[in-house]
Amino acid sequence: MRLSFRLFRTALRDLVVAGAVGWTALGAQQALPTQAPAPAGTGMVAGQVIDSETRQGVPGAVVMFVQVRFEGRGDGGSPRRIPSPVRTDSQGRFVFTGMAAGTYGLQAQLDGYAGSSGSAVRAVELAPGASVTDVRVPLTKLATIAGAVRDDGGDPVVGVDVLAFRRASVQGRPPVLAGDGRSKTDDRGRYRLVNLLPGDYYICACTRDPIPFDGQLLTTLAARPLDLLAVASRAAKAGADTASLDGTLRTFAPTFHPNTTLAGRATRVKASGAAPQEAIDITVAAVRAVRVSGRILGAPPNSLNANTVRLIPAGDIPEAVAITQLPPMLVQPDGRFAFAGVAPGQYTLEVRTTPGRAGGGPSGAALAFIGGRGVAAPGGRAGGPPADPLWASQVVSVGDEDVTDLMIGLQAGATITGRLEFAGNSPPPPPPGPQVRANGVQLNAVDLPPRNRSYVASIAADGSFRMPGVIPGRYVVFPFITVSGWPTLKSVTLGGVDVTDTIIDVDARDLPNLVVTVTDTPMAAVRGTVSSGLGGAEEDTWVRMFPADRRFWEEPFGAFSRFKSARVEKNAFTITRVPAGEYYIVALGEGGLEWMDKATLDAMSRSAERISVVNGDKKVIEVKR
Repeated sequence: MRLSFRLFRTALRDLVVAGAVGWTALGAQQALPTQAPAPAGTGMVAGQVIDSETRQGVPGAVVMFVQVRFEGRGDGGSPRRIPSPVRTDSQGRFVFTGMAAGTYGLQAQLDGYAGSSGSAVRAVELAPGASVTDVRVPLTKLATIAGAVRDDGGDPVVGVDVLAFRRASVQGRPPVLAGDGRSKTDDRGRYRLVNLLPGDYYICACTRDPIPFDGQLLTTLAARPLDLLAVASRAAKAGADTASLDGTLRTFAPTFHPNTTLAGRATRVKASGAAPQEAIDITVAAVRAVRVSGRILGAPPNSLNANTVRLIPAGDIPEAVAITQLPPMLVQPDGRFAFAGVAPGQYTLEVRTTPGRAGGGPSGAALAFIGGRGVAAPGGRAGGPPADPLWASQVVSVGDEDVTDLMIGLQAGATITGRLEFAGNSPPPPPPGPQVRANGVQLNAVDLPPRNRSYVASIAADGSFRMPGVIPGRYVVFPFITVSGWPTLKSVTLGGVDVTDTIIDVDARDLPNLVVTVTDTPMAAVRGTVSSGLGGAEEDTWVRMFPADRRFWEEPFGAFSRFKSARVEKNAFTITRVPAGEYYIVALGEGGLEWMDKATLDAMSRSAERISVVNGDKKVIEVKR
């Protein structure tokens, strides 16, 4: 492919020498109707829009400039305009002529395509009167997934929302299931998801049935709106039992392709722009919808609302929580709660609340039936800062009968205390130094909300810090220290054990003696050039630098500062703030953010070079591609 493009570039240059009139005519022919006056200049930019997968030209794409910085003041003071967009020809080629000198950002668009990751904008530097004729702008063809949703009897399920989720782990952080498409089944139960980025997807029939209130009650309330308000008022006072449930109704739990309620057991679908994925069917099972209800104990005033309580299916992958969790039907200020439409299975009932922030009135899906008039507004902070967070967690087994009278008690989170220390050749700043007060220590949760969150503690003038109310979970310690002359984190220890670049487990017990140590020696910097076997680096080249110690590959989020990435500009790159250690370094034509998974790191290590750095290093190397 590299050779074919070089031939195209040579032919293009020959064509320019023969006469630029033809190219100018092409530009005028392909220009969009909204054409602005041409800029003053004699330069030219030409190239090709290519399919990122097939590397073939993409005809009919709109090419435009999205960033422009002109050089100098212009020719004779004449106005200079951004060139009008043009469309590519049958081979994906484009050209802009009469261009002034400057720096341009180039982008392509076409229905059914998306900008290639890391290369959505092409930077072009144009000298006065120069021609740049080898610009390549990649586009990625979008994918389609289609199929049908049927019940366990083979009948179509109509009006169900079908969603496509991509499992993404950006820059080493915990993975998430990101929604990338939505469709609704038609009268034959069929759905079609379009304009999906190529990749692996979880396909989920994710619509839950409406709350299965007694049908006669709903019919009566619809005919008599005043009674609807009365029912809501009684529910706010007496609890969820005011609205009865029809025990004969059945429900469908969110179900992933082909027929599982757990994302961890689903079959992922590989989507590509090359051809649609058809017959990706989902079979859903109808089950009796039961109620799960009880009371939360130990909740201070203004502590609870429907957003603080969740019923989470057990045994699934953590990233599926946001999809499969059940919100409550009703939560009362005194701690009473009820869930409806719960399918049989194992669940974890979780409560996460901060007193003074959550609200004070009844809330939940039941009140939504009468619109905003029946939903209590969340309460504000009740005088002063909110109290420390509270939490509760309890396993719940659900069968064919209602689960009632559950009791779950709230408890306080752990308190973490520690101090900041200085280790180096310079004298540490004096204890009352104001430059220390603006610094802090942050705990970043590995698991995603609603299970955990992040916490920040300010460092006092004497170097101590205190972090109360930490809910149990897995965390990474991230100090942000900006004391002048002390730029580098040396270590983080907990109870004398080094936990730098690792994940720590927090349970209900307090954790004293978390020590953050900084040093006065700056971290390393790595600079260099990239070359290929043809003598120069290709465009879209990135340099990846990652630890040689494979233990860090298991959960890169814990050692995020050791994973570095830099885009190559004019065959050169710079990577700063590199912690001391052994590393692999490699140049790739890949600009995506999802590169820190174990399999990708293993593949990159096979062609990477190995280097060693210490604090204060300023390495200059050449990386071969």
